[in-house]
Amino acid sequence: MTEVMLDVSGMSCMHCSARLTKGLEAFDGVKKCIANHESGATTVVFDESKVSLDAVKAAIEDMGFEVK
Repeated sequence: MTEVMLDVSGMSCMHCSARLTKGLEAFDGVKKCIANHESGATTVVFDESKVSLDAVKAAIEDMGFEVK
């Protein structure tokens, strides 16, 4: 498993961070996601044999957020 910390913008409330967390955790290969809407800090634990970091970032952007 790989753990990365990403700086994600566009989350304005707890519902945004919950939507991001739920959306990523439903993604095949993502084990865990913890998103903080106040700081933008988002920790993602994923299996690189199933999903790439670029795919994780693309999924975040597809949900309407921006990875800095």
